[in-house]
Amino acid sequence: MKSITTIPELAAIFLRLGLTAFGGPAAHIAFMRKEFVQERGWLEEAEFVDILGTASVIPGPSSTEAAMLIGMRCCGIAGLWTAGICFILPAALLVGLLAAGYVQLGRLPSVQALFYGVEPIVTAIVAHAIWGLGRTALKTSWQKAASTVAFLLAYAGVSPFLIVFVIGSLFGMYEVISSPSGRRLQNAAKLVIVVILLLSIPLTVTAFLHIQYTHSLRAMLFCEFARIGSIVYGSGYVLVVFLHRELITKLHWITEKELLNAIAAGQITPGPVFTTAAFLGFLKFSTEGALLAVAGIFLPAFFFAMLGSRLLAYVKQTPALRCFLDGVNAVSIALMANVVIQFMRATLTGPLPAILTLSAYVLLLRTRINSLWLMAGGAAAGIAVTLPGFLHH
Repeated sequence: MKSITTIPELAAIFLRLGLTAFGGPAAHIAFMRKEFVQERGWLEEAEFVDILGTASVIPGPSSTEAAMLIGMRCCGIAGLWTAGICFILPAALLVGLLAAGYVQLGRLPSVQALFYGVEPIVTAIVAHAIWGLGRTALKTSWQKAASTVAFLLAYAGVSPFLIVFVIGSLFGMYEVISSPSGRRLQNAAKLVIVVILLLSIPLTVTAFLHIQYTHSLRAMLFCEFARIGSIVYGSGYVLVVFLHRELITKLHWITEKELLNAIAAGQITPGPVFTTAAFLGFLKFSTEGALLAVAGIFLPAFFFAMLGSRLLAYVKQTPALRCFLDGVNAVSIALMANVVIQFMRATLTGPLPAILTLSAYVLLLRTRINSLWLMAGGAAAGIAVTLPGFLHH
């Protein structure tokens, strides 16, 4: 396995991913797997699965934290910060520009024709990644059963946060019970300490930020987004609930329409969906507000990722925690599979999306085609089919 030796090389990769990784967290994971596991061989499949599992049990945007953990694995602390900043920056700038256009023009540019063709391709990319990850991560019948249960629970609407910790803890407790009686208490103590740590740190951080409010609205803006970034688990899809509760219901800073447009800006740009914060911050305090909101919502993730990287090394040396992570990995695959079902329901709305999804999936299975070529082809097909009708109306 080759190791990355330069920060500029890592920065270039994540800047490119930040400019091209469309489709949300599950798609980002798929792109990273293709980049670092399949094409470059800088990570083993099992290492990548461990990184994904670790990102699932710490608060914050999971795909962004996966990028940070990959950077940490390749180039240490400097790599963690480089990967995170380079992955976030392109999307944050694009969303900020969209916010400026929205403020000036009162509407977002239309990209429906392009994304009509791109979205099915992203669905195929994610489905292909899950197939590959599942074959590696789900090694035992217990993991396969846990993943199936987690998928059904997620599909029924149960909180991903709850699923992750319950199933992970059950796996860990099984190892504790199976361990020799002399080490049982020690293993149980380590498991309980780590689970309590993972649960309590985000609550402590949010309590601290809450008391940091001053009479400055800008400080309040930063703290509000930092609080949200400290308690959201999983993906940008969960973020919407917190943004609505904090910014509309509690603070009355924005309207429903503004939130919907901010979410659209986050969806139509590459990179982390959490860059929606740039749009909302811009609405409040222009460029300064966008910078404060982005810094606030992502800064906790850097520190949680540093904690997660240390935790991963400790987990590998502790059998009960290793089993805890095995359970979390099984849940992570199930949660991504659930996202694919949601993608399919949203994108497979006609013959063209279905044909594009199936064709892309077959090409990914049978060839080593670059995903960017697939997305370019999908975009061209979407524009060719829908843009004439759009212009006619």
